[in-house]
Amino acid sequence: MMEATLIIKLPECWISSITEEGFTTKVLELMPDNVEGGRGLVLLSPPMQRSIEEIKEALKKDPSVKDVEVAKVAQNLYLASVILKRCLLCRAILGNDIFLREGRGIGLGVLEWDLLAVKEGSLLKLIQTLQNFGCEVKIKRVKGVESRESLTQKQLEVLRYAYFRGYFDFPKRIKISDIAKKFDLSISTVSEILRRGQKKILDEYFEKEKGRF
Repeated sequence: MMEATLIIKLPECWISSITEEGFTTKVLELMPDNVEGGRGLVLLSPPMQRSIEEIKEALKKDPSVKDVEVAKVAQNLYLASVILKRCLLCRAILGNDIFLREGRGIGLGVLEWDLLAVKEGSLLKLIQTLQNFGCEVKIKRVKGVESRESLTQKQLEVLRYAYFRGYFDFPKRIKISDIAKKFDLSISTVSEILRRGQKKILDEYFEKEKGRF
């Protein structure tokens, strides 16, 4: 298992429409929604005061954006939920055993992504897939994760299924009983797998912040 940071220049990037207007961005979540599209959750800070409608219109300038909802969470800080018609990065992670952690828009069509590659070869496969899609990819950082932190195969399978089926969405798009039925497990077993799997992922995510609290 490896942690990595990639700098990716995409031939089409839905964040470009706002980064070129001076918005600072932090992508909190990005996941495939169908074969071509995806869903994203992004924190936005405009360079000057904007209304929610103005921020929506700025995002919708990109033709890949199908729908967007925006909420103000603090002074000059907004949270946007975006539904995408097309998402190259979403397509690239499908089947590659990759978890996207956090992304930042750092230039026109350029994203910096922190990710977790679960299996050996997953990172290289992701990079090759992105390059086949016409993306330019640079590796900024790669760090191994100790094996004691690794997810078991069963945890990974259940977590991935739950994640992509919308169990962690609000509202949930799938019930824990549906996940249990899919894997022929009891609800209590699935609940424990999800709990332990989430804890391991969170342990890895916040490793660098240990000692601050």
